[in-house]
Amino acid sequence: MRFMKVMAQSEGECTNRVDGHIVGFYEDVGSVPVYRASIDRFYNVQRLDAEHAGNQDIVARIETFMSTATVDMMRMFHWNHRTEASGQSMELIAEGEGCETEATRVRFRFLSPEGEMKSEMTLSSETDIEKTRRVELENGGVKVVAKGKKKRRGQKTASVGPAIQDTVFMDRLCKTYLASGW
Repeated sequence: MRFMKVMAQSEGECTNRVDGHIVGFYEDVGSVPVYRASIDRFYNVQRLDAEHAGNQDIVARIETFMSTATVDMMRMFHWNHRTEASGQSMELIAEGEGCETEATRVRFRFLSPEGEMKSEMTLSSETDIEKTRRVELENGGVKVVAKGKKKRRGQKTASVGPAIQDTVFMDRLCKTYLASGW
């Protein structure tokens, strides 16, 4: 079972302030990471080691993933770990319908510093129908003016509707992780 793990790390005695993150790509639970990189707080990626990778093709695919998905990956990490604490981690596992089929969704597991699972979610890439609906909602749909308020020249009317959460980054992260083949 291949998976990727992102772990927050701090330097020094202060464990409440995170200085960076370590990303590891693993072939199996308990194995040595095939590829490790560090991400600083400005999202700069630096390879730590890739000596256990079988060939350079794997390293190239992982580095392509890291270059395109680092911001989305860190946003997902902070979206679910509300506090800054060293040792918190996130795991990404690609899943499919069966053993033989291609992976179609990604399972996200969020772990506490002690290794206990805090939450878990499974996401798949956004379909065309879901994307169309989301874009319609983002573009405002029907505009409604609250009673008793007159529209003044130069002011836009406030749209009244469901609150829209910006979750596009989750879809991008799923697509790039599945495309990496890990």
